[in-house]
Amino acid sequence: MLPRQASELLTHLEEVADVGCTIIRRQRLIHWYGQQRLTVGVWRDIHAKWLEVVEAIQGLEDKNIQLFAGEGDGTIALVWGEGLTSDGSWLKPISEFSRS
Repeated sequence: MLPRQASELLTHLEEVADVGCTIIRRQRLIHWYGQQRLTVGVWRDIHAKWLEVVEAIQGLEDKNIQLFAGEGDGTIALVWGEGLTSDGSWLKPISEFSRS
């Protein structure tokens, strides 16, 4: 990932922390990571970057803030908030994507 791409991803994650959600085109994310598909390693890196963003924002580090992802028609929606988990939910915790 190039530094400008990492910066753009962090901007998206900061938007999630600020307004609650962001949308990233799936192909752009795959391109940034130089992959053919979204692998476990990609999701782990996104999760690690999310934790960095949460630590940097005062007041959020005390909460257990889980990042959720939902795949739409060529897009990935990233969302955080309480009460978003349920069986059969469209949104899945990033931690589930990043397990091997």
